[in-house]
Amino acid sequence: MALVCLATSGCAAAAEDDPDAAVDPVVEIVSDEHLCRQDALMSDFWNCGECGAVCEPTEADRCEEGHCACGMSSACGAGADCRFGRCVPPDLAGANCEFDAECTSGQACIEGRCTTVQCDDEACDGIDNDCDGEIDEGEGGPLSEWCSSSPAEELMPPCQRGVRVCVQGEWTECMGEIPPLPEVGLLRCDGRDNDCDQCVDGTLVGGLCISEEPVGYDVVYLMDVSGSMQGTIDDVKEATRSFSARFSQREEFRFGIVLIPSETGEHDFAAIHTNLTDFDSFDAALSTVNANGGYGLEPQWDAVYEIATGELPLAFREDAVRILILFTDEEGQSYRALRGLSAVDEAAMCESLSHGEVLAVVSDPPHVGDFDDCSVVIEMADSEQMERDLDQVISDPCG
Repeated sequence: MALVCLATSGCAAAAEDDPDAAVDPVVEIVSDEHLCRQDALMSDFWNCGECGAVCEPTEADRCEEGHCACGMSSACGAGADCRFGRCVPPDLAGANCEFDAECTSGQACIEGRCTTVQCDDEACDGIDNDCDGEIDEGEGGPLSEWCSSSPAEELMPPCQRGVRVCVQGEWTECMGEIPPLPEVGLLRCDGRDNDCDQCVDGTLVGGLCISEEPVGYDVVYLMDVSGSMQGTIDDVKEATRSFSARFSQREEFRFGIVLIPSETGEHDFAAIHTNLTDFDSFDAALSTVNANGGYGLEPQWDAVYEIATGELPLAFREDAVRILILFTDEEGQSYRALRGLSAVDEAAMCESLSHGEVLAVVSDPPHVGDFDDCSVVIEMADSEQMERDLDQVISDPCG
């Protein structure tokens, strides 16, 4: 029968008889075979964490840091591990690892793979966070959530939040959102409450809706100068010269020129030829524009997009209506990818027009469909018809 030492007089007497003898820190007998030792509670399978806390052989095969654990017992099956009371097989798609510390929070290294071991709320990360056997799922479908580019308290009708969905561990773009837009340019006179402040085409001042008209009109000619465009360029010059008397003395109108492609030796991007200026300076600059060759690269979508986003730094006035007139005889094109930038299509071009721009496209009929989602399309014609068409576009669009 085993001796029980309760750290009382018997043990003390033994220590007095032999001062060098160590006091064995035995607290209690669990059985004749398993003494409970205070200095072994962090690793004793039969007294794990406290005396009498026996690890169940079907659930654990060792005591680690005072908790029952398993990873080598047959209870979990080959290659599985026991974590937080459940057998966890390795995630064969998880990142390679050697130690738990190499994995993200809530994961452990099991059979060389980072594997989720804690059940938590589902997150968009390609992991079964809530341990229900499904990945990135929500109620009745993929994980989704509301999204907005503006604080929720600012979203008054007609503005509204959008929704984004988790696809392969990544959130999609926010879909269906109607964000507030500053009422500048054409947005000041379109009869809609674009900034969602309950004041249509105006600004709330002391609770009153004050109407604000545009301060002017900034007109940009975007000119395809590939070899086939020389005849059209000549017609544009003649048409513009014909209505010069209407605009040459009006300070509220300014004009600029962007060439597609540029005049440099690189022909996959557009460039500013003349920044926004008075009509007479613009007309003089326009007279110098000519077709510069048949390069076959006319990035019209890029040009509109980069003007709208400010990548082409035209000197727009904040409160002016921006009128963009594109002249081209080619299909819509983008070459931003050649410069390591995101490519642009018609949808991206249209989405970039967020300052109340007026976009008019003078094009051949076969290519109208590449530009008509958000523009006024004008078929190419002789200089007389072009004069009438341009005059109509440039005239006060709020009138």
